[in-house]
Amino acid sequence: MKIVIPRPITLLSTNVPETDADEWDADTVYAAGHLVMVSARHRLYYSLRATEAGEFPPDNLVGTDPAWSDRGATNAYKMFDEYINTATSVDDLMDVTTSASRCDSVGVFGARGKTLTLDLMMGDVVIWSKTWTLLKPTYTYTEYCFTTPEFIRDIFTPIPIRGGSRLRIRIDAGEGGTAQCGKVEMGQAVYLGETQWDVTPSRLSFSKVTTNDFGDVSMSKGKTAKYLKFKATFDTSQIDHIQKRLDDIDGLACMFVAYGETGFQPEALLVYGFAKEVNPNLPNGEKSTIQFEVQGLI
Repeated sequence: MKIVIPRPITLLSTNVPETDADEWDADTVYAAGHLVMVSARHRLYYSLRATEAGEFPPDNLVGTDPAWSDRGATNAYKMFDEYINTATSVDDLMDVTTSASRCDSVGVFGARGKTLTLDLMMGDVVIWSKTWTLLKPTYTYTEYCFTTPEFIRDIFTPIPIRGGSRLRIRIDAGEGGTAQCGKVEMGQAVYLGETQWDVTPSRLSFSKVTTNDFGDVSMSKGKTAKYLKFKATFDTSQIDHIQKRLDDIDGLACMFVAYGETGFQPEALLVYGFAKEVNPNLPNGEKSTIQFEVQGLI
């Protein structure tokens, strides 16, 4: 298994327009309930009260009488925020280019479309490329006509590491479709050990079930997050290296890849989240184990 220590991503070009709301204007007095965009921050803000001229939204979010509430990234930048469910979307085809310098791993989460293509570029030359079919095939007439389409949502891949490289990301939903991407993460992978069998890929449900005094049950559907428990085996001599790498990701969201380079690679064993609990065990031998509990972000 490996973790991917994240590196900063710079958006270089995109075909997703940043037209979510009107640009905030310093000379305008806004009534309560107005949505504005600060394009320099690539974020949206909602006025909580009547504002005064010049109340810059990012500087007036807290206090006893805040003027603005942060409503998250603009559509073009949602795929680069800290969440998966806040997806960037665009009609037909998404075409985005980002920095990828000194990165050897890429994860795409919450993808939706027919195909995903990644092109690693040096200048205008493509030095590596790979395409995935996201729409899972159907095998019967009933499946094709009457069932909800099923998509591969989360993908991880190693890429050649270069200085100054760029990554072009294309999600093609076809004419009339909507291409979506919840999260793109890049960084450098660190091998921590060999995942053992008896992995527990589960999920956390944030749906609510309420029962009143008369036994009536009401249910409210919420979001779900991946939750992964697994154990990896490593050379005992590597314990200091492993501890230092775990220190690097303390308090950070990153990718956890619990499968190997080849063979069975299910989405359930790929998580973007944080290590809730990590317990190394050194049994006085050449090989030791480390137990992970990883909670995915929504």
